Amino acid sequence: MRTFMQAVVPILLVVLGLHFGCKKNPTSPPQKNPRELTWRVDTLAYPGSFQTLLYDIWGSSAKDVYAVGSNSNNRGLMWHFDGKSWTDIKLGVTQGGTIVGAIDLEDIYGFGPNDIWAVGDHIRNNPNPPPNFLDSSLLIHFDGGRWREIPTPEGRTLTAVWGRSSNDLWIAGLQGTMFHYDGTMVKDQAFPLTATSDIDTFYVPISIVGNASGEMYVLVADNTLGGRQFFFLQRENDRWVVKENNFFFHSSGLWMSPSGTLYVSGQSVYRRQNGGWNKILDGFNTLYSIGIHGSDDNNIFVVGRSNVEPYPGAIYHYNGSDWFNFQNLNIVDFVYFDVWTDGRDVFVLGHRGNQSVVLHGK
Repeated sequence: MRTFMQAVVPILLVVLGLHFGCKKNPTSPPQKNPRELTWRVDTLAYPGSFQTLLYDIWGSSAKDVYAVGSNSNNRGLMWHFDGKSWTDIKLGVTQGGTIVGAIDLEDIYGFGPNDIWAVGDHIRNNPNPPPNFLDSSLLIHFDGGRWREIPTPEGRTLTAVWGRSSNDLWIAGLQGTMFHYDGTMVKDQAFPLTATSDIDTFYVPISIVGNASGEMYVLVADNTLGGRQFFFLQRENDRWVVKENNFFFHSSGLWMSPSGTLYVSGQSVYRRQNGGWNKILDGFNTLYSIGIHGSDDNNIFVVGRSNVEPYPGAIYHYNGSDWFNFQNLNIVDFVYFDVWTDGRDVFVLGHRGNQSVVLHGK
């Protein structure tokens, strides 16, 4: 799923937009119809690296956006957009950062520009292969000054992070790894899915979502050899409970709107209603959606790849009643992995061969 043919696709995207107002009483430009955005594309690739593959994107504003993933040279793992351009965040000690060793990043989430969390893994050679490499949990935090590692109990690669605050942070990872951070210490948490071995069961928490009223959910994939099963978990009475163990085919992520409505992307897009699930986009004939995000229930973006040959990358918008396909962004050899929007600007993260791209609509 994370390996794609490299190709060069010419794209000419010009962004024009000047707004003039009275200096003493400036006004904001009117918000565009999301389906009439002007798009530009940025390529994120660390010089001299074989590949820079980023998978997750998050921002506190359209002038403070982060993308995270992996890089063949252990550089260019995190990039930051300041409203004008993207720059590599130098995390490793050899670059002037604070993080020691080879790492990958899987997910990022924050509560503001000076309170951001990212998770992934430390990678090291296995003295007794197979496998050739071993992984262990990595949790890092940005306090407005520098990124620093937060110690965790022993665990596997961390793949999802979400919280109500930095005093109530939840982190999940491979093979039943589940942590909670209370603002002081990261502690192990009981998880209802327990793997007997790496070969027997390969659990991958895909996403954690919740709201301030106490609801919290986790979507977990079981990548067992010979099959793929999905579990839908809910936090109830201070424990995680499996609510559904035969979840939708090829689910890829959860998103909860500000109203508390839950959505799931994947082979199709579903909305949770009255304890059940209502299909609002049939992906079998349109889109395999990998990423989903919006500003409210009437402004949602899903991204992935088209299910129609030649399977280009595809971006769809939902306005609460119908879907719109940005056909000019259906680009062959692109695959889109994640999306983030503040309701005005939209950032879509994807791959073109061994490079990452960000499409910025405004």
